[in-house]
Amino acid sequence: MTIKHLVMSGGGPIGISFLGAINYLCDVNFININEIESFYATSIGTIISVFICLEYDWPTINKYAIERPWKDIFKLNAKQIMDTYTTKGLYDIKIIEKTFKPLLEAKDLSLHITLKEFYEYSKKDIHFFVFDINTYKTVEITHVLYPDLQLINAIYMSCSLPGLFIPTMIDNMCLMDGGMLANFPLNYCLRDHSTKDEILGLNFIYKNDDGTECSGNNLINDDSDMMDFILALSLNSMNYITSSIKCDKIDNIVEFCSSTTTLTIDNLTHTVNTVEGRQQLFDKGIESAKQFIIQKEMKEIEKNEEKEKEESIFDYII
Repeated sequence: MTIKHLVMSGGGPIGISFLGAINYLCDVNFININEIESFYATSIGTIISVFICLEYDWPTINKYAIERPWKDIFKLNAKQIMDTYTTKGLYDIKIIEKTFKPLLEAKDLSLHITLKEFYEYSKKDIHFFVFDINTYKTVEITHVLYPDLQLINAIYMSCSLPGLFIPTMIDNMCLMDGGMLANFPLNYCLRDHSTKDEILGLNFIYKNDDGTECSGNNLINDDSDMMDFILALSLNSMNYITSSIKCDKIDNIVEFCSSTTTLTIDNLTHTVNTVEGRQQLFDKGIESAKQFIIQKEMKEIEKNEEKEKEESIFDYII
């Protein structure tokens, strides 16, 4: 079995856990990045996909994600807050530009590289998923459908969580975070690739400690501010819609579970401001991948035992 396609969900800070998990799965030879042909990703998943496609070694990627002083990028001033009345968000595309500028330039790639040009560089097919609020539909962005769209724009649109990021206006569309209808775009991958054993999914889901699913909703109270309210409205809607979408099953899914939302202002601030917070998320990703491998091995043992039992019964009958 060769993993050829990666599917990554949205989940904000959990993206660092995705990085840890993929790193571990490469270390144990469950996947080989050189054999990956395509990525299907939403929101933070698109950032991790592009990180991987840039072909840096793992120590470099991990150090960049964990140790870079991200608080210097996510600065907020009074003007940004005042301007949200007209801009419809706190941060603009400069956040993504600053994130990828050093990585692209170190590979002699332009910050303005198009999707077609990036595909020619990486030879990997990335499917970005965004949401058009005007038509209430998912928009799929690839180097085939939008060859001249800049890579940075595609990433930004898929990551544009309402309230935090200014939406993008293109062709009468108002584009924002794809998590509304395609937070885990597995069905899109299966549409194009029917061999399930060649697909690996990394999915953030809400579960209680006993394994039962829960809403993970952001809760609003008297101490909440306007940004808390906007995030809750957006994320709780996403959670409700995502839970109602029928998704096909595959065996290879690494789950990243939490009983509470990771996308609160406090959690986002902790992740952005502290190396420790990012390291914890990375380590959790490694642990999730380890559990996935253990479960795979246990299932294989059970399968072999069942096969041996059937063969023994067959031999006895003969």
